[in-house]
Amino acid sequence: MKIEWIFKFLPVPIVYSKFLSNGFHAYSYWLFIAINPEFRADKSLVVHELVHCRQSWRLPLIHLLLYYTCPSYRYKSELSAYSEQLIFEDKLILNQHEKIKDTARYIFKMYDINRTEDEIFNDLYMSIKDTIMSGKQ
Repeated sequence: MKIEWIFKFLPVPIVYSKFLSNGFHAYSYWLFIAINPEFRADKSLVVHELVHCRQSWRLPLIHLLLYYTCPSYRYKSELSAYSEQLIFEDKLILNQHEKIKDTARYIFKMYDINRTEDEIFNDLYMSIKDTIMSGKQ
C-alpha cells in the first residue's frame, strides 16, 4: 500500500489489485484508489485518480451519485482527470494531437458517452488548454 495526498492534508491510500472490472487500469472510491499491479509504475494514472478523489471530496456522496447517473457530469469529470493526466505526462501536450486523439478514442470506447470521437477530442483539447491557463496542474 502507498499513500498520496490531496489538498496537502488528506491521505489517499493506494492499493494494488488485479480485480478491477471492465478493462480499466484503476478506480477511485472516494478517498481510496485501487490500481492494477501491472500499472504500479504509471504515475500519470495516479494523477488521474487523485483528480477523482478531489472531486469526491468536494461533493461527498453526491459526486458518486452524479458520476454514475448523469452522463454529462461523468463526462466532465473524466475530461478534467484526463486533462491533468496528459499534462502530467507531457507539459507540451497541446502540441501532441495524436496523443490527445488516442485518449479521445479511449474515452469514446470505454465510457458510455453520447459524443463522437471528434467532439471528445475538441472537448479534451479545450479542457487541457483551460487547465494549463488556470495553472491547476
